[in-house]
Amino acid sequence: MNGTSLVGYAILRANFDSGRPNYLDNFLEFAVDAVRISHPVPAAPEAVSSRIEDKFGITIPTLVARNILRRAQRLGRLDEAGNGAFVCSKSEMSTGRSVSADFDKFIRQENQVADRLIDYADASGLAARGTLNREQAAALIGAYMDSHALPLLRNAVQGATPPRRLDPGENYLVSCFVAEAHESDDDLFNRLVEIAKGATLAAVLRMDVSSLQASLKSLTIYFDAPLLIDLLGHHGETAQSASRDLLALARGLGARTAAFSHTVREAKSILAAAQAQLRTGQRVSETFRAAVYFLEGGMSPSDVEIAIQRFDDELDGLGIEEREKPDTYHAYGLDESLLQDNIRKAIHYVNEAALRYDVDSVSAVHRLRQGRPGETLERARTIFVTSNHDLVMAANRSREDAHEYPLALLESTLASLLWVRSPTLADSLPAKKVAATAWAGMQPDPARWSQYLAEVERLEERGSLSRDDAVLLRLSSESKRELMREANGEPDQFAAVPPSKLVELVKESLAEPLREQVKALQAEAQAVADASTSSIAAAQEDATSERETNRVLRERLEAAEAASRSTQVEDRERRVRLWRKAGRDVNRAMIIALWVVGVLTLALGLFPVIAPNIQMELPAPWAAILTIGGGAVIVVGLLTQVVGGSLREWLSALQKPLALWLHTRRLDKLGMTVGHEVEVTAEPELAAAPTS
Repeated sequence: MNGTSLVGYAILRANFDSGRPNYLDNFLEFAVDAVRISHPVPAAPEAVSSRIEDKFGITIPTLVARNILRRAQRLGRLDEAGNGAFVCSKSEMSTGRSVSADFDKFIRQENQVADRLIDYADASGLAARGTLNREQAAALIGAYMDSHALPLLRNAVQGATPPRRLDPGENYLVSCFVAEAHESDDDLFNRLVEIAKGATLAAVLRMDVSSLQASLKSLTIYFDAPLLIDLLGHHGETAQSASRDLLALARGLGARTAAFSHTVREAKSILAAAQAQLRTGQRVSETFRAAVYFLEGGMSPSDVEIAIQRFDDELDGLGIEEREKPDTYHAYGLDESLLQDNIRKAIHYVNEAALRYDVDSVSAVHRLRQGRPGETLERARTIFVTSNHDLVMAANRSREDAHEYPLALLESTLASLLWVRSPTLADSLPAKKVAATAWAGMQPDPARWSQYLAEVERLEERGSLSRDDAVLLRLSSESKRELMREANGEPDQFAAVPPSKLVELVKESLAEPLREQVKALQAEAQAVADASTSSIAAAQEDATSERETNRVLRERLEAAEAASRSTQVEDRERRVRLWRKAGRDVNRAMIIALWVVGVLTLALGLFPVIAPNIQMELPAPWAAILTIGGGAVIVVGLLTQVVGGSLREWLSALQKPLALWLHTRRLDKLGMTVGHEVEVTAEPELAAAPTS
């Protein structure tokens, strides 16, 4: 791999975007350019392959180069010169346009990306200043994209050339660079995505395939248990989105999707284990993704139980068919003892049942192929897809036929293979993959991280580290990020970062956004203060003027209030006078009425005694009046003896209601209403009156 691979990837991606009718046509321009360089000297496929790798950093197997040259001959761009060598045709030399014409443009683009990596390495301190030149930076980016284009697949394909392996520090540097671009520089990140697309296209070619147009209708893809959990969202939204993109690609290309029955049981057992940890309150390991997801989501054991009960229906809704593993072991059986040994060496299983599940899955895929190896994806018939890197390595080491297509693939590898076949089905997949690869490259190796957490636990037990700090290191994503940053991505340097120091780094990292917010608020407040300073003098003048205005208004208001109080006093005095007058008038009327009633009563009472004969000669009405009057006198006399009191006392109870009625009528005529004068003014007394 050399620096010019970025140029080759860019040109390859441009060819791919132009919609060439055949996959190999994307590499046609490279082959014709290699022949043009030596024209009129014939160029053999071996020389063509070598020139393409030297100039564009793209490795094309000799057999594939021969197929590409023959296709160029059929298109009239090359002529065969004997012994399998080729020269350019006359029409190509006269009218053809060499891909080298765009070489300088792509070189400038490559240099810009390489320079950005150098600047980032210097600014971040991940590489000593001045130690990384442009050629080395371009080579790092090319190697990074190449190694992650189709991870593990070329190791599993017979004769494939393995990519350059970056050391942990280099991988971490480029991962951080890509992640930074993803977060803050869309233009740079889009350039990196285009490089990744070209790397993927070139990686597929190294598998020695001749076409990617064959149908996948005969292919069945079996999902591993963690991927089933991803699909249902129990590992978080990010994992669900990536797995569903893969599912959509597979189904869009006609492939069938399924899961073995034992894999479904395994997935449910994983959820059940997470449920048990929630129920018992055990410490949740941060590597137990499902348990961490449920815990952080605030879910209860009953919520997990519902997820388990719905598992089958939700898989069916996604179009994933549950199938039993085949029983044709003796006819097409794989050496399961070898397979189990290989897997056990590669993976440390806490649960022995998980080992059995993986052996059953890989062996079942081999048996479903019925002894037909199939050297391409469409001819493989079945494939097991997983997110377990070590399982893929162990499974493919156990194949009986070296030419057999891999039994297992990483989900990212399969997604890339499917995307090359039909990029329009998942246009955002390369960008998601680049971002996910960068994020993964910034995480510590799981085994080394577990060792580090074991040291954290020992310190906690000895009391050298508080429980809160230990929890922070175990569960905070910042702890991984800070450890990798402090160790420059080198696992061997983890021991040089004591947990106590890491705690401080994590706290500092968590506090940094808050400090930035405080700074922003302070800057905003200062800006407001600066803006207000210029208007203080004017505001003071306005305040002085306003104070003078307020003084004048206050004086006017005080005068108005004094006048109002005077008016209110006069009004109240007038009301009191009217109320007292009403009382006197009622009192006077009641006294007169009492005297009149008393005189009449006395007269009526004495009249029958003084002149009894006269009463007999009076007309009937008058006689009745005299009789009634006499009876009234007798009744009043009896009431005063029985009930007590006097007629004067009885009438005095009517004084205030009558006075209020009279007072109200007089106020109505004056347009006034009754106020508090009725309550605060004493009732007028009745003058002496005759008692009955």
